[in-house]
Amino acid sequence: MPLYNELKANKKKNQAMLDAIDNIKQQLERSERPLGMHHRFNNIPKYYKTKYGVQALYHFEMPDYHRLMYTIRRSPDDGNKEAMLLELVSHDVYNKRFGYFKRESH
Repeated sequence: MPLYNELKANKKKNQAMLDAIDNIKQQLERSERPLGMHHRFNNIPKYYKTKYGVQALYHFEMPDYHRLMYTIRRSPDDGNKEAMLLELVSHDVYNKRFGYFKRESH
């Protein structure tokens, strides 16, 4: 919540992030299917499995070719589903983590 409140303090600059958070939250409340692209377990980079212990990974497209990486888990407090935002990555970082490389032009 502190980060969310900080984002709200500079709403104009951070509107895309606030909208993404709200959209992900609303989708979780309405549906069993999380918003964004789902990555199969075998395709989740070791980085996310090791650093965050994720079993499921999703990403939400953001402006300027960034991706908001997140997972869904059960709340330790009440057992309800919640989104855990992991990080906002650039297109290059995303490609590197998933083993995609830029093709060299000839």
